[in-house]
Amino acid sequence: MAWKEKVAGKISFEEVGQEIIGKITDIKDQPMPGGTSVNAYTMVTEEGELINFLGTTVLDRLIGHEEGSLVKIRYLGMTKTGSNRNLKNFHVEIWEESEEPVPPVAKPKAKK
Repeated sequence: MAWKEKVAGKISFEEVGQEIIGKITDIKDQPMPGGTSVNAYTMVTEEGELINFLGTTVLDRLIGHEEGSLVKIRYLGMTKTGSNRNLKNFHVEIWEESEEPVPPVAKPKAKK
């Protein structure tokens, strides 16, 4: 038996319609060039995969800062701001408790 490193995959949201569903397990501040910063998220998908992705102004506003949230993110493509700058646009849904059945809770795969 030996130790095997578990590395999180990365997603960059390039294809319109690309969607991920999972539980946000970690949020860190990621400094960017020019003195700005975005959130760096770690998510466990329904399949148990660890995924890392950088937030954007839109994602950070829609997801918020709560670890443990079950979220669905769909990339809608590029759009223009009022000042004619390009930005990535997303549709985000966050699971809220209700009387509906709870969807499967994402759990990390067991380490081998």
